[in-house]
Amino acid sequence: MKARHAVALVLTVGCVASGCAVLRGSPPELTAQESQQIRGLLGEFAAAVRAKYPEAMQRLLPPNTSGNRSAELVFRFEQACWLGRYSGYTVNMEAALSPRNMSQANGARIELRLPGSNVRGQSLRDTVVLARSGEQWWLHDFTMELPEEDDRLDPPSEVQASLRAAVLPVLRDLMEGHAGDVYYALPDEPGAHHRRAEAGFFARLFGAPETVSVFSDLRIIVQLDVLAWPDPSQPLEVLYKSPGVISIHYEVPYSWASGRAGEPEMLGLDFIFVKRRGGWSFTRFRGSGEALPYS
Repeated sequence: MKARHAVALVLTVGCVASGCAVLRGSPPELTAQESQQIRGLLGEFAAAVRAKYPEAMQRLLPPNTSGNRSAELVFRFEQACWLGRYSGYTVNMEAALSPRNMSQANGARIELRLPGSNVRGQSLRDTVVLARSGEQWWLHDFTMELPEEDDRLDPPSEVQASLRAAVLPVLRDLMEGHAGDVYYALPDEPGAHHRRAEAGFFARLFGAPETVSVFSDLRIIVQLDVLAWPDPSQPLEVLYKSPGVISIHYEVPYSWASGRAGEPEMLGLDFIFVKRRGGWSFTRFRGSGEALPYS
């Protein structure tokens, strides 16, 4: 199993200097009012994760948080809470507020380990750092598990609807054999019209190309006998590729148009989207399978 990595997100809060390291220390002494306020703050944080709602998380930040810091935090928050393992996220409040899960930082900051779980009962252990400004506690920092390549994501329903609306016309063109329409719908940007050839050492030694034309892939795909195209009404399989890049992935069975004997083989179809201002933009198409050379 791949190792998981957590990324800390640091925000400037009140009089706390940006970038200062959190210092581990003894459990803080909190008044009953402070404990109640922190309990409410943690509850709102868990609800924001559960709802995949970054705007709700933003309301927990201090009013003087810079725009750049806030945007970075929102971006990373989205990546984390879209992971399926955060579906139905809940925090064990009693355990989180226990002295063994709480430590004093420098003065007006406390760090809490959050024993939590998801809808399937799997354990999650995240961390938040809270900072006090005046009489108010704010979210200062947190760590959550972040996705790795090809992790399955669970975006909010409105995002899935927009992705589906972008994919269906392209999928329909493929089903109808319009390879050219798919190709010329791709944006004129690096990586859209060619893919890097995946070839072994000896294949490269004997002249494998560095890149393969996506148009060549599309022409092959529309000539295959695809036995079952994806059902547009089914939930999307959304995969994480890299920060700000996701893929809608399909696996379809096919046989060779030449009548090649044997069991049907599988063809991978990936519709790749990049996060841009205003939403997700379809930028690339990738096919994979034995039918496509150097895939």
